[in-house]
Amino acid sequence: MKVIHLRCASLGCRELLAVATDSRGKLVTCKFCKRVMRVPLEKDKGPASASTSAATADTTKE
Repeated sequence: MKVIHLRCASLGCRELLAVATDSRGKLVTCKFCKRVMRVPLEKDKGPASASTSAATADTTKE
C-alpha cells in the first residue's frame, strides 16, 4: 500500500500524517489532535514546474 505524507492543518499540531493514496479527496482525522481535513487530490506541482515549462516553451520558438 502506497502512502501520502502530509502535515496536519492545525497550527497547534502540525504533526506528519501518513494516509493511503486511495484517500485522495476524502476527509481524514488527525490521530493526534482529532482535526478533520481533506487529503489533496493531486500532488502540488508548485511554481518550479511552471517556470520549467515556460523555459521549454521559449527554447522551442527559436
